[in-house]
Amino acid sequence: MENIEMKRVYLEDFDDVIAIRKGIYGQLDFLPGLYKTMMTNHIGYAALCSGKLVAFEAVTFVDEGATMVPRALRVSTAYEGRGLIRMLKAFIDKQHEHDIELKRRAYTFGMKSLLKRVEDGKADFILQKPLMVFKGSSKLVFDILPPNKDTTVKQLQRTDLKEILRSKTTCKLLFPKGRLIVDWVPYRLLESNVDHFFNEHCNVFGSGFQTGVHEPQLLTFGVAYVSPAGIRFSLDIYGCISEQSFMRHLTEHLRTCRKFKLETVYLVIFCESEINDRSTILSAVERYKMIASDVFDFDILYCVEEPLKKQYRDC
Repeated sequence: MENIEMKRVYLEDFDDVIAIRKGIYGQLDFLPGLYKTMMTNHIGYAALCSGKLVAFEAVTFVDEGATMVPRALRVSTAYEGRGLIRMLKAFIDKQHEHDIELKRRAYTFGMKSLLKRVEDGKADFILQKPLMVFKGSSKLVFDILPPNKDTTVKQLQRTDLKEILRSKTTCKLLFPKGRLIVDWVPYRLLESNVDHFFNEHCNVFGSGFQTGVHEPQLLTFGVAYVSPAGIRFSLDIYGCISEQSFMRHLTEHLRTCRKFKLETVYLVIFCESEINDRSTILSAVERYKMIASDVFDFDILYCVEEPLKKQYRDC
């Protein structure tokens, strides 16, 4: 290919990055709405051809710097199948080959074909979670919201979440696979990761953690932002839900979305199928007049890890 260059990109490159490719994820692309926030704790890289950005990927570092998580990969349709992704990823790895703490790359995806890296022994399978997508009218959803907040559901702060992560018993119940995934990003159960969950887009709610409360513990992470198709709201559920407890959490999360003045809301729910019944979620969502959507062509999130350094196997 002619005049290919790799470089780091910054906040001011927003327009050029977004112009690389439109219509990703059925118009639910998260990058336009999250780019500004991401660039505070991600590093963006791009491939240029004759000075024009034609591919992009950002990486963030979690687990005390030991895990690199790639995100928002995209390549211009005119340059697909020409090896740009491979070149860009190799460039990114080169930039971080001397990072002392870095041990592994972790990533999530919906395309089952990418599990071939696991089959080939190049990556380790961590977990899979079913996802459900629903679509509704923002006005209708917000009109249904009860006027008063539910006091049985607490909006958690950093100290609350750190306390939860300190408890091995609680973590075993909430995170049986030993991972916490929020809006597609996988984390180990470390207190140092807590800061990633407290920003203008993310809210954390908990119930059943108060002393003297006798109900199953439930922890939910909601991330809301603007996408080309409307409000995109991702909800990650940890713990055992009942229709009542899930309805309470869903209500408080939807309440945080009212700041977005868009006609349509898309709700993307991730939940452990082994301990939670799909019908429980459907019943609560239907009360907000939302219907199932096939905007994604997959219904399972996969998470894998692969080593970047030999000492990975000893960690």
